[in-house]
Amino acid sequence: MKVIARLSDLGVPALKARRFAGTVKGQPVDRALAILELQSSPVCQALAKLVRSAAANAEHNHQLDRRNLEVANVIVDQGHMLKRIQPQARGRAYRIAKRSCHVTVVLDLQSSLRAAQQRASAGAASKASKSGGESAPASKTPRSRKKAETAG
Repeated sequence: MKVIARLSDLGVPALKARRFAGTVKGQPVDRALAILELQSSPVCQALAKLVRSAAANAEHNHQLDRRNLEVANVIVDQGHMLKRIQPQARGRAYRIAKRSCHVTVVLDLQSSLRAAQQRASAGAASKASKSGGESAPASKTPRSRKKAETAG
């Protein structure tokens, strides 16, 4: 089950936020938080807060254990841009673009747990079909194979 947390209008350019977002992608939640808290950048503080929020959402809303979650994806999109003017000599002015970004953190069950759940659900489905429960839909073969089978 995927759990999503979003942060809008982080006052940092997307390029700087992506530098730190890539370090936690694919890591378990506790390890990702440890990585982010060891770095002193304000971006890391915001990302750590967002990961904690996503983990709390998973625990409270979906009854998932925090130890079984990993950071599946971190998406950093460009936000709005504030355009400012910097006065220069001789009456000129330079434009300053104060960029922001939107960050989305996606948590999911760790891959080993996800595979175990899929095996368990597949095993339950096969037991149901053997015991006379709902039958699985017949597999469709491509038309070219059907023609070859009927001709041969």
